[in-house]
Amino acid sequence: MPNYDFGCKQCNYEFEVKMSLKEKEENPNPKCPQCGGTDTKQVFKTMQFNKSSSKTPPACPNAVGRQCGSCPAANFH
Repeated sequence: MPNYDFGCKQCNYEFEVKMSLKEKEENPNPKCPQCGGTDTKQVFKTMQFNKSSSKTPPACPNAVGRQCGSCPAANFH
C-alpha cells in the first residue's frame, strides 16, 4: 500500500497515511491526527536524487590526503 502525505488546513499539521487506492478514492480527505479536523488536502512533495552512488566524500580544499577534520565531509559515512 502506498503512503500519501496530507496537510490539515485547520492546524497546518502535515501527516502521512498508508492506504490503498480504493481507500483513498472512498476517503480522499482523512481526519487529521493532530486536531481531528477533516479539512485536509493531499500534499505533493518534491524528491531529490543523488546522481552518484559512490560513498566517497567530496574533496576538502584544506585536506591532506582527503580529510582535514574541520568540515562535514570528514564525518561522511
